[in-house]
Amino acid sequence: MKNSSKNLKALPFDYVRLQWIELLCTDTNLKSSSVRVALTILLFWNKKKGKAWPSLQRIADKTGLAKKTVQRAIKELEKYGWFTIVPGSGINHNNQYFLTEDAILKATELRIKRVENVPLSKETPKSKGQINAALRSKSPSLSGSNCPPNKINNKTNTKPNSWQQSFNTFLRSDDYFRIRDWELWLSNRGLPTLTELGLSNERLGHQGFYVPSPNPPASGLAEEKALLAFTCQLDSLQLT
Repeated sequence: MKNSSKNLKALPFDYVRLQWIELLCTDTNLKSSSVRVALTILLFWNKKKGKAWPSLQRIADKTGLAKKTVQRAIKELEKYGWFTIVPGSGINHNNQYFLTEDAILKATELRIKRVENVPLSKETPKSKGQINAALRSKSPSLSGSNCPPNKINNKTNTKPNSWQQSFNTFLRSDDYFRIRDWELWLSNRGLPTLTELGLSNERLGHQGFYVPSPNPPASGLAEEKALLAFTCQLDSLQLT
């Protein structure tokens, strides 16, 4: 694995974990057993220390693979640039596993490529009502939902509604990639941008946006709740 972007700075692993896993799983050099071992090592990842140190036996138990198969997989992962491995010395001293910079850079490249084309338009949609109606027609769970008219940034003493309380995560404006992820999520669902939805705000002297969670939900109940919150926010803008 070679780095093709000399001037690219690697993002923190937490930001590119999904892209790292995607690249790992599509690496044709690796056997399936090696992919399983790599994903298992991640289960023991210590963010503060930047490494993992599970024993070979523990990896074998988690993956259901023979210990010798695990050892071969570890050598393969090191060979193809996924981990730097510091061998354990003595009895009860496990190997230490570090993610290689090249692998994280590749994951960073992939993430940037995925988000760089997401528009951050400052123009207000011509017809928010049409967007909202179309969204509701596609989502049975939102059909017929009644949203209170007050805005999320309303500074009255009125008790917030449940949908307003969904916007409980503040992303600073310099949290570029998470904001881009949310913009892409909204765009794919026919919704306006965070700015157009009136979700920009200030907290502790920093500009940013309030969103339902640090990262957009992929599916399930969390996605439905987020959709409802954004749709109610859109309703509140139309009624003010």
